[in-house]
Amino acid sequence: QAAGSVSLTRPQDAYGEMLAVAFSKPEAGRVMGVGRDGVAVVWNSRTGDRLARLFEGHHFVTDAVAFFPNDRLAATVSFDGTAALWKTDTGSMLQQ
Repeated sequence: QAAGSVSLTRPQDAYGEMLAVAFSKPEAGRVMGVGRDGVAVVWNSRTGDRLARLFEGHHFVTDAVAFFPNDRLAATVSFDGTAALWKTDTGSMLQQ
């Protein structure tokens, strides 16, 4: 592992590979990943520690994720035809 890099690992309670990741602004220090299991996860980009519980709500593969400019919200899109809006600090879904 290179100096200054962080290794992100899917948590034990998630399964499948990540298909997309999004990085917040550097000062917010967050990375969000989504994958085949329909679950999204947020990590601290400096330490690799998981910040919020699993974001669950999609029923199929989740393949896109983006942070809002304020870094407090994120959007995900799934192959099931749904998009979801999330609070990144708690993992709670605001809208689907």
